[in-house]
Amino acid sequence: MLTQLKTTTAVAEEVKTKVSHADWAARELKTLRRSKLEDLLQAIHEAEEWLTKFQDFHLYDRAEPTGSLLPKIERLSGLYFPELKPLTQAYCQLYRAMTVDVLQASQELIGKGKTLQARLEVDTKFRQAWQPKYGQQLANIAAIENAANKLMTDLVGG
Repeated sequence: MLTQLKTTTAVAEEVKTKVSHADWAARELKTLRRSKLEDLLQAIHEAEEWLTKFQDFHLYDRAEPTGSLLPKIERLSGLYFPELKPLTQAYCQLYRAMTVDVLQASQELIGKGKTLQARLEVDTKFRQAWQPKYGQQLANIAAIENAANKLMTDLVGG
C-alpha cells in the first residue's frame, strides 16, 4: 500500500511538473509573439520611410538609404505569424513593385538627361503610376494593423 502511494505521488508530481512546464512555455511563447508583433509593425513603418528615401535617392539625388527592411518583415511574419503571412506577402509584393517603378523612373530620367523638363515629365508619369499603388499599400498596412490588433487581443487576453 505504501509503495503504491509513493508511486501515485511520484506520478502526480511528474504530471504536475509537465503541466506547469507546458503552462510556462505557453506564456513565454505569447510574450515572445507580442514582442515580435511589435517588431513586425515597427519594421513595416520603417520600411515605408525607407521607400521614401529610396525614391528620393533615385529620383531627386538625395542621400542613399541603408538596407531594406523587407527581409526582416518576411522573416518575422514567416517565423512567428503564419496567420498574417498572406497580408505581409501582399505588402511585400507591392513594395517590390514600387521599388521597380522607382528604378524604372530613374532609368528614364537618366536616359532623358536630368534637365528640369525631363524631371517634370518623368515625375508626372511616375506619380500617375505610383499613386494607385501607394493607396493600395496604405490599405495593405491597415489590413496588417487590424489583423495585428486582433492577434494582440488574443495574445493578451487568451
